[in-house]
Amino acid sequence: SGDLSGALADYDIAIKHTPGWTLAYSLRGNVKRDLGNMSGACTDWKKYHSLKADSDWKKYQALKANADRKNYYPPKIESFIKEYQSLKADPRDTYPEWITSQCQ
Repeated sequence: SGDLSGALADYDIAIKHTPGWTLAYSLRGNVKRDLGNMSGACTDWKKYHSLKADSDWKKYQALKANADRKNYYPPKIESFIKEYQSLKADPRDTYPEWITSQCQ
């Protein structure tokens, strides 16, 4: 419902002017899906995931390095670090289920 073509144009402009706004790729992917463009939606969702995963990976590395230096892991940082250490693969190289289930 709503003006999907207008929303798509708005997200195109937003991404052009603010390419670091990661969430815009996911939202534009949703609009493309609703317009029946699954290929375009998957491209945007994968771009969203790769930007977010890269950002989270850099955050993990910085937090872990800082905590290692201080030999102190505040509870929130400790849980974030444990979550990343428990991953079987680099999160930048895998897609979450919500993407793989829709993008073959």
